Amino acid sequence: MAGTLGASHLIRVSNNEKNIPHVHLSRFPAGPSFDLRVDGFSLMSDIRGLVESGGGIGLSKQDEQFPPVAILNGFKNSSNEFVNLLCEAIKGLIPPIDISKINTKTCRRVVLFNYNADSNVLSIRHFRVKIDSAATIESSTCAAILKSRKSSKIPNLGKLVSLSDLIPSASIHEPVADDNSQVEVYGKKQSTRKSKAQLKLIEMGPRLDCSLSRVMSGVEEGTVLFAPAAQETVGKTITKKIPKRKRVNNDQKQPKKVNFGNDDEEEQYFSE
Repeated sequence: MAGTLGASHLIRVSNNEKNIPHVHLSRFPAGPSFDLRVDGFSLMSDIRGLVESGGGIGLSKQDEQFPPVAILNGFKNSSNEFVNLLCEAIKGLIPPIDISKINTKTCRRVVLFNYNADSNVLSIRHFRVKIDSAATIESSTCAAILKSRKSSKIPNLGKLVSLSDLIPSASIHEPVADDNSQVEVYGKKQSTRKSKAQLKLIEMGPRLDCSLSRVMSGVEEGTVLFAPAAQETVGKTITKKIPKRKRVNNDQKQPKKVNFGNDDEEEQYFSE
């Protein structure tokens, strides 16, 4: 049914007999499949607690309508051919981007796949794209000034050299944005520049840190191609375990016979 439904991948999460979570990634219709052992994870609720603002990281219906932008990093540093094969499988998860035809309004999320060749750990991070215009940045700065003032009196500005002297250093929570986070925002006509804006990535979660534990040729079955923790299984064929069910033929069941010695025993049996 994969071709009929237009499904290209299968992602399944499970626990093994040692209660270690795994993520299984399979490509339809003929494989290969990858088993990723989950070394660590954080839920979206955990990430929400780390964000200093305490909110604004939830997904909206418009965000879910468009696929995220995939960023793959570190895969070229690995000499393992199966890691490169995993990279190609991840590329097929998310539709590619055509730079000449892309609409920036559809770029609402970013998924980062970072592979560390030294530790063989694949880190997955999920971000939401936020663009603050120049007016938004200025209004947030003014709000920080008003929030930092304990009294409602108008401060004396005669002795101030710059506006930054009015803001206490302890009240500034967000890091200063550098020039790399500044982007140009254009209107409907590409020739007319609208304004400069600041691009932010707000992490939404969940976080995943995985390591490649096994590669099989089929969809969760077939020949084991790669298994660093169990080298003795490489080259062996694994088939899916189908539980056997006992079929009970109701026609073969014989009714239970009850023998009564007299009428009193029969009457007492049915009365109970």
